[in-house]
Amino acid sequence: MTSQERIVQLLFRLLDGESINFRAEARDYGCSERTMTRDQAVIADALVHETEFEMGYKANTHQHYLDREDQILQAEALALIKLVIGTRALSRAEMQRVTHHLLNMLSLKTQKAVKKTIATTMAAYIPVGADQKILPRLAKFSDYIIDKQAIKFSYQSSVPQGNHPQFQVGRPLSLYFADYYFYVVMYLEDNNRSVVFRLDRFDKVKSLNRQLEVPADKKTDEGALRQKTYLLNGGYELHYRFRYWGYPQTALDKLPKSQVTHRHDDGSVTIEGDLFSQGALLWVLGQGALIKVLAPQTLINDVKATLQKTLAYYD
Repeated sequence: MTSQERIVQLLFRLLDGESINFRAEARDYGCSERTMTRDQAVIADALVHETEFEMGYKANTHQHYLDREDQILQAEALALIKLVIGTRALSRAEMQRVTHHLLNMLSLKTQKAVKKTIATTMAAYIPVGADQKILPRLAKFSDYIIDKQAIKFSYQSSVPQGNHPQFQVGRPLSLYFADYYFYVVMYLEDNNRSVVFRLDRFDKVKSLNRQLEVPADKKTDEGALRQKTYLLNGGYELHYRFRYWGYPQTALDKLPKSQVTHRHDDGSVTIEGDLFSQGALLWVLGQGALIKVLAPQTLINDVKATLQKTLAYYD
């Protein structure tokens, strides 16, 4: 190994976060302690004009290490890490890897402080679903979107009675995150419409190695679609009117583009907005006795039928 190769290898080890006792490395590299000390000096000199890194020294272990200035604020790193942990969307290994990358943007001193703050929440991390890897799927579908690729896929629907064909053909249009999960806005070729699928529920996916053009009127606005979607986007689109006895802001936060249209003397409010029927039904049922559906009649009928079916389980 030449001196240049040795220095480059040592530098990469330092960049990878390793602490090195240069004199102790002499035997492994087959050179003198003096040579290793000179290598350390060469690396230190190279970093004199480097604003991102600086070389530190641990006197008790005689080890050198590289430290760096904070690339982002401590509060920014903490906020991002807490968000990653709080979403529970990634597998434990993926969460740890993303957290590691964010911590590496901080100085060692700041890293130590942040690690103390997140230790408990990281230890208690439980991902939603089956702890499956999400990042490779994100990367794959991101490529499909960029390349306008048509794909053939099978999908595990959350609606038992859903009439989904075994395989469908479509083109991913965009990705977004909401309520613990990543979603894919997909244009379906046979149905000639855009719908939303949960990223983790795609089963078999195969690129058809061809581009699929999407009619302009079918290129769904992701923002507009999200404002009408709560957990499920199946069924039909409806304009709802609820009377709500809970804290109004709780409903407004969960139902995008909803608004309070009337305040009643008993403290309840009337809330209106737009949703897909499956999502509306799911949310209403989750509110128990805090809500009454005022319109449309189709949703009222669905709520009654579901509640009657539920009560029948206890007969």
